[in-house]
Amino acid sequence: MVDPVISRNAFMTHPENLLLSMLADERRHIRKLCVHQIIKARGSSTVERCCFVIPKLNSKANQYIDMINWFKCDVTDPPITADLAVEELKSIAENGSIKDIPISMPHPIGGALCKTCD
Repeated sequence: MVDPVISRNAFMTHPENLLLSMLADERRHIRKLCVHQIIKARGSSTVERCCFVIPKLNSKANQYIDMINWFKCDVTDPPITADLAVEELKSIAENGSIKDIPISMPHPIGGALCKTCD
């Protein structure tokens, strides 16, 4: 009974949200995995309409990074990291500090590049 409610309300497990959490994680290997995912997402990025789809949850996950199946999700670069160069992302992964990195929203939410589904 609880699982369907949690799955239906699992908005924070969207890959973009998990990537932001991973980028600020205290474990370096998680931050490196995040940077790898962002670089991969940038390489396969196309400008098209985005649908915010709640990913299917893995209820048996032991860590937050395992809550979704990354291979079955459409992973995109979070808008808040879109202006960061790959070198800056790698520096964050190595040093673990995001406080000195200027972060801004490059595109308004709901703007021309990312619209809701019809």
